[in-house]
Amino acid sequence: MFDKLIKDLYKDFTDIKISLDASNIKNAKDVLASAAEKLQELINHAEDPIFVEIYEKQLSNAIGVFIEISMKVSFAFVYSLIDAYDKAVSAKDTTQATTILRQVEHETTFMQQSYLDAQRDGRSQTAAFIDFEKDFSYLLKNLEESKKNAVIEQMCTNFANAINFKETKQQFFYWSRSMAIETQPSNTLGESLSLK
Repeated sequence: MFDKLIKDLYKDFTDIKISLDASNIKNAKDVLASAAEKLQELINHAEDPIFVEIYEKQLSNAIGVFIEISMKVSFAFVYSLIDAYDKAVSAKDTTQATTILRQVEHETTFMQQSYLDAQRDGRSQTAAFIDFEKDFSYLLKNLEESKKNAVIEQMCTNFANAINFKETKQQFFYWSRSMAIETQPSNTLGESLSLK
């Protein structure tokens, strides 16, 4: 039973890597959730003396691989969110952009907390976290660049709207003035009456 579970877990790990290589983030996240369930099932048996004797090392290795792959999925997912954010900004969909930005901030907070936990537990030099500071710094730089571009995009939109408003206002006042001139009663009638 445990052998099959471990084998299936490692198959999930392979499938996740394949999905990430194909930039299929959604599938990678789905398979990661399946792997988490299998890993939890193994952890639930960690107190069993027979399990500990035979599978303790395999479980420890599987946990390490799971954490490493989880971080890779998290990085890929956040980059895909940043890309979606950029597209929403370009499409001037501020509601969608705001929603995505909140999701990015939630994910980056989770990633940062995972790293702090790893530091606290003495796991910061494991494969999952050894390059975390450099990779996370680069990710945040990309995020800040996207936010900056969003501000510039908004400023351009505001400027374009202001110009359009000015032109519309000028056209409106020109039209109003023209209408007023056309609808004013002719003075010639008044003049002709006063002459009589």
